[in-house]
Amino acid sequence: MNKVSLAVASFAVAGLALASAAQAAMSATDAHLEGSTLTLNVDSPEAGWAVIHKISHGKPAAHIGHALVHQGENKNVVIQLDEPVKKGERLIVMLHEDKGQKDVFEFGPQSKADAPAMENGKMVTTEITAD
Repeated sequence: MNKVSLAVASFAVAGLALASAAQAAMSATDAHLEGSTLTLNVDSPEAGWAVIHKISHGKPAAHIGHALVHQGENKNVVIQLDEPVKKGERLIVMLHEDKGQKDVFEFGPQSKADAPAMENGKMVTTEITAD
């Protein structure tokens, strides 16, 4: 293999690694809190569940709400919260897979079918501020 071919092959492999990492990125914006309802936009690398967690000691605490999301851009996702949230409070949005019964959230003491989505050994998450 000559130097040019080796450089192209190395670039292609690096590009695949970057593409894989980019696919796992999740973002959430425009989080609006009204009473116990949180509305936000979610850009998800795959279909699954956007699960809201309060933050305890810098880590996700128990989930307090969830909504089904599709791969790509999801506008005005409405999530009913099981616990009060204050305006300005930081929350974690965690992507969970939809591996159990389709369109039924199955994660908790009774089932782990819809486990958190993982990328390189880490949960796919993003932080938001409830405004």
